[in-house]
Amino acid sequence: MTLLGMPEVRAAEGSQPGGMVTFAGTAHHFTAAGGADVEGLAAVATAPLSVILQVTKRCNFDCNFCSETLQLPDPTLVELDEIRANLAGVRRVFLSGGEPLLRRDFIDIVDMYSEFIVGVPTNATRGVRLAKQLAGKVAFVNVGLEGPRSTTNRVRGDYDQVLAGIYAFLEYGLPLSLSSVVLRSTLHALPFTYQLADAFSAGKLKLILPLRKGNGLELADHEFIGLDEAEQTFAELSRLRAVHDWRPALRMTAWTAQTEGHMILVEPTGHTSAWPVYDGPDLLLPLGNVRTEPIGEIWARYPYKVNQFTSDLATLANAAQAPPPSVAAARAAWLGRHHDAEPHRIVDTRYDTGHVLGCASRRLVDVCTDLGLDVTQPELRGSMTAMHRAWLEHGDCELRERISVLNLRHSLSAALVALRAGGQGRWTGTLNVNRLLADGLAGRFNWLHSPTFQQLAGARR
Repeated sequence: MTLLGMPEVRAAEGSQPGGMVTFAGTAHHFTAAGGADVEGLAAVATAPLSVILQVTKRCNFDCNFCSETLQLPDPTLVELDEIRANLAGVRRVFLSGGEPLLRRDFIDIVDMYSEFIVGVPTNATRGVRLAKQLAGKVAFVNVGLEGPRSTTNRVRGDYDQVLAGIYAFLEYGLPLSLSSVVLRSTLHALPFTYQLADAFSAGKLKLILPLRKGNGLELADHEFIGLDEAEQTFAELSRLRAVHDWRPALRMTAWTAQTEGHMILVEPTGHTSAWPVYDGPDLLLPLGNVRTEPIGEIWARYPYKVNQFTSDLATLANAAQAPPPSVAAARAAWLGRHHDAEPHRIVDTRYDTGHVLGCASRRLVDVCTDLGLDVTQPELRGSMTAMHRAWLEHGDCELRERISVLNLRHSLSAALVALRAGGQGRWTGTLNVNRLLADGLAGRFNWLHSPTFQQLAGARR
């Protein structure tokens, strides 16, 4: 989800595929020239547009959503120079952390990477000390901020320290962006954050959904909003942007098939991975080590080239055609469901079921358990992403049937939850959804007649 339309600054000739890619200096993102084919650009590229380089894992905050909690020794300047040499061809390098400004030699690192467009993700707590030295050396600083003082203090760290750093960056003319990790408990603060971004003349406000890694594993389930709610949040902020004439570009990163693996992460050791890869250990897909081999060789075996170019070029929303009328009508009906003259015509099982539930979670499997629906899923082997990949790459017909039955169970159980929430369905004890599928789809799927499925359907009535 992207709202852009900012001025573009033409990059140096020959530094991007076919001269088609530009860096929008005001909004701090790449974009493609009109009519550019993103898949074609990704196919001919010999290096990524961006990499994230962790110059330290240390941090002076302990954000409750932080995914990067594993500690490693800082790389030396010699090691960082080896990495720099092997990043030839990359356009932009994020000098990241941890908190990168904790390094006493950080200005030396910035100078070392001066051949790149340098972005610095930071909590700004060392901004007062380093802003003057950073001026004129980095393309922008990206400061994490979750809204007003009480919200930022609760989920991230000292709001007043962050603001002091931001004011120092602004005093010395450093281009600024803001980013916010979006939790359900911070949704109310987003308009405040957007107003701050506008007051600071930030290039963009980037909203990021949390991941279940590091401290994120300790977040309550209800803190994770779904894609529909994320889209609704984005739409409301876009509306407020128009009402209040807020100028920063608005972006949101949600974790879908189109954003999987779109970042290339270089750890302090030089180990380089695609991130986030949903079924990978620690959400990583190891690609190699950029201390010992050129980024071009790593890029050649990187499987998410299109996802990276799509994300970095900020073209997903810009290139998308208007949705079909039926999709637009369905979306409008969903947004207006609470004002519908006919009650319960549209029920969202995630947001409209609180009056019949005893549990706090709104994950469908937890909702079903609370309502006495047995939705045991024998189909899963690892993750849905891995199952889809195996089906598509190896033509595994049993996996195709497993995925189909899994989706049908999801649809049927959602319909049953909606009926209960709307007062039109009731059952006593436990209702075995697998039994309903076996009876209603007999003869349609071989998987339904397998011993594994029949045991579930027969034993849990």
